[in-house]
Amino acid sequence: MIEYLYYRDPTPHIFFPELLPPKIYAELVFPTIKRAPNGRIGRDLYAGEPGYAEVIASPGWHDLHTTFTSPSFIRWILDLFAEDLDRLGCKVDPSKAYYEPYIEPREMVQGVRGAISDKDLNALFTRFDLQTAEKDYGRYVHLDRIRRLTGGLLFCSDYREEGLIGGEFALCRDRYFANDRHCLWPRVAKTFAVQHNTGVIFLNANTAFHGPQRIFDLAGSRKWVYHAISSHQPVWSAQDRSLPRDLCFKAKNAAKDSWKWLRPHVS
Repeated sequence: MIEYLYYRDPTPHIFFPELLPPKIYAELVFPTIKRAPNGRIGRDLYAGEPGYAEVIASPGWHDLHTTFTSPSFIRWILDLFAEDLDRLGCKVDPSKAYYEPYIEPREMVQGVRGAISDKDLNALFTRFDLQTAEKDYGRYVHLDRIRRLTGGLLFCSDYREEGLIGGEFALCRDRYFANDRHCLWPRVAKTFAVQHNTGVIFLNANTAFHGPQRIFDLAGSRKWVYHAISSHQPVWSAQDRSLPRDLCFKAKNAAKDSWKWLRPHVS
């Protein structure tokens, strides 16, 4: 069993202090990833793309991929978060959910916000995406696609080795939370340093606002796996909210030092 720590606040998540036994993790070599269009950050490698199969078949990667994409792991996550799934209104029924392998094309990752097929809501698949960011990397407080049951990061680099100042993974609260999957005024609630062989997986509920902290310096690169358990259908419900213009303006000005008001990023 993988060692983990479960937390309910600020949103249900688990922290893995060790993804793999150190000797196995030491065999893992993160590949050089070229820039490609229609990705999340510019340097990402997805399942089904050239070079991906060779990477996940290599030492270290084989163990990491097998562990975090297996049907037994998905079942463990469903069982672990069962109470939270019910409490937060997830549409997936853990008793009926099942794993059905699927490769979600690159064009759907960013291009499709809702359903991607007419498959059963309880048919789940995983994403295990390799990602590399440089000094100019900056993403905003967001939630992942509404079809993602969970999101997460498995870190494959270390801030000390990469000369990274900032760039921690942050979970946030919204001061104007309205259960609508929009973070109007974020406040950092918890951070995780970029460290080898550690990871965070969170329910992609309406409370799961997250994003990287500002990067002040980075000599090397920030490397991680984006991990998700996903349905083909939306699995969360968002309430509608129409805020008065003056309130939006007030929140925007008050939050301008916390984040940048640009198009939200989703995964």
